Amino acid sequence: MSHDWVLNERGFSCSTAASLYCGTGGCMSHFLVEDVLQSLLNQGWGLADLGPNRILLVDVHGSQCGGINPTPCVTASTWDSDEKQWRTAAAEWE
Repeated sequence: MSHDWVLNERGFSCSTAASLYCGTGGCMSHFLVEDVLQSLLNQGWGLADLGPNRILLVDVHGSQCGGINPTPCVTASTWDSDEKQWRTAAAEWE
């Protein structure tokens, strides 16, 4: 049985370099799921259950949605344990 881990740089600090770990885009979060380590710059994240899927909801920089930093922008991903990768769709709204 494996344990999954998250390391949030939001909790890090350096007295001589205030923006060493975080900036206007947020802070890095490092996700170790099964044996795969991946990182994502974000302004906050949370988990939700949707049917059989556990969903990672991440507040990202507005530029990832065609805006600027204060533009609301959230990405949703689910872990594909067969392929050992995050699955995210950029659905087109009609």
